[in-house]
Order: sequence, then structure tokens, then C-alpha cells
Amino acid sequence: MVDWTKVEQKPDREVKVTGQVLLDFRSKVQDQTIEINNLRQQIEKLNGDKRTVETNLKTSEFKGSQLSDQIREINANMASAINEKDKEIAELNGKIAEGETKANGLQANIDELNSKIEAIEGEKAALQSEKDEITNEKDSLNAKIAMFEQKVETLNSQLGGEAASETDLSTQIDNLIQKSAELENQLTTAKSTISDREALISALQSEKADMDASVEDMKAKVSDIEGELAGKDAEAQKLKAMQDELNARIVDMESTISDQDGKIKELEPVSPESEFHSESRIICPMCGSIDIKNVEDKTRVLSYVGHVPIYAKKHICKKCSYEFT
Repeated sequence: MVDWTKVEQKPDREVKVTGQVLLDFRSKVQDQTIEINNLRQQIEKLNGDKRTVETNLKTSEFKGSQLSDQIREINANMASAINEKDKEIAELNGKIAEGETKANGLQANIDELNSKIEAIEGEKAALQSEKDEITNEKDSLNAKIAMFEQKVETLNSQLGGEAASETDLSTQIDNLIQKSAELENQLTTAKSTISDREALISALQSEKADMDASVEDMKAKVSDIEGELAGKDAEAQKLKAMQDELNARIVDMESTISDQDGKIKELEPVSPESEFHSESRIICPMCGSIDIKNVEDKTRVLSYVGHVPIYAKKHICKKCSYEFT
């Protein structure tokens, strides 16, 4: 049996021990060596897992960097494309506004021409009515002239030599003939005016048809521009959807990187060699001090050397006196 108190007091003094004590101690050392080797193997495995996770993390970071570069490039291209589309849309809006202004101007001209045509149609109707009145009056005068000529012939045959009556009748006939000529001149003038009005109406109608064609062309251009604007809007919506998808991928990559970081921290082992070789590596969990001493824990018996118990070790912080294993 070994007096461990004397050994602790004089660690340089030789002590006689029985072979069984040495065998038990060797067995304990072998067990601890096996345990240390098992711990080292676990540490190597953990380090391997750590390296694998770090490699995956680097790969994820590299992919994330590539995705970030692609996203920046896409954002730059998208911003440039959006600026170009905005310029095109602004130009198209300007063209639309200009086309609408022209269309409004043409419509105003058409309305004005329609007003003129209506006024000319009214004048034409008035002239036609006047023409009809003149024609009716001419027909009436012609009928009166024929009646007077008939009366003259009758009077000439009946009266023979009554010169005075004949002269009066001739005078009446001349007056009627003169009035008939005047009416003929008025009728000719009215026909000429009507012809001029009809030519003017035809020209105005032709101008109106041209303006209607111009308005239809402008409407077709406006429709084409609106269709182009709809296409631009659809393209902008597509670019926005691409940006949203890339943002979602970035969020997924950041979540993956965060998970990998968590796994790496979980796989970070505490090297057991630090407990066996250097007490200064042990940190107090209560105050964070590294001034630690190791003592036997009388409540935990690891084994016996003969009848002598081998106790486990526990740590005591010299700063705050906190005990921990």
C-alpha cells in the first residue's frame, strides 16, 4: 500500500510499491491511453468534419460571391435597361402626346370644315330655292309672252288697222321680253354660283376625306405605340420577377452559410491535450479566469490500486473559487 500523503509531501523520494500497485497503475495508464487515443480519433474525425464543412462553406461563399457578382451585373444591366426603357417610354409618351395634339388639331379642322360645308349646303339650298323661283317666274313670263303673242295675232286679225293698240301691245311684249332676258341672266348667274358652290363642296369633302385618313393613320400609330408600351411593361415585369428570384436565392445562400457557420462552431472541439498538458488553457466558466488548479474530487472514484482509491480530478478557480470538472 502506498501512503499518497507522504508521496505528495515528498514527491522526489523513492517509494516502495508492490507489483500489483504497478500493474494496476499500468492498467489505468493503458486505459487512459486508450481513452486518449479514442479521444484523438474523435478529434481527428471532428477535424475532418470541420474541414469538410469549411470546404463546403468556402464553396458556398464562392458561389455566393459569384451570385453576388451576377446579381450586381444583372442589377446594372437591369438598371441600364430600365433607364433605356424609361427613355423610350418617355419618347413614346411624347409621340403620343404630339399625335393626340395633331389628332385634336385635325379634328378641330374637320369640325370647322363640317361647319363650312353645312353653311355652304344651306347657301346651296337657298340658291336652289332661288333658282326654282326664277325658273317658275321665267316659265310664267314665257306663258304670258305666248299669251300676249297670241292676243297680238288675234288683235291683228280682228282690228287690222288699229295701229295705236298694236303699238301698246308691242310695247308690253317688249317689256315682257326684256324682263324675261333679265330673268335668264339671273338664272345663268344662279347656275354659275351653284356650280362654284358645288365645286367648293367637292373640294371640302375631298379635304375632309384626307383629314379623316390622317386621323385614322394617327389612331393606328397611337394604337401601335400603346401596344409597344404594353410590351415594355411586360418586359419590365419580367425583369422585376428575375430580380425577386435572385433576391430569394441570395436569402437561401445566406441561410445556408449561416447554417454552415453554426455547424462549424458545433464541430469546434476542445482539445483534450490542453487538459493533460497545460492547465493555463482551462478557462473558468463563471468568471473567465485561466488561473485554475486541479485537485482530487473525493466524491468520484475512478478505480482502486489495491485498496487505495484513485479519485477523479476537478478544477477550482483561484479567482472566484468556482469548482467544475
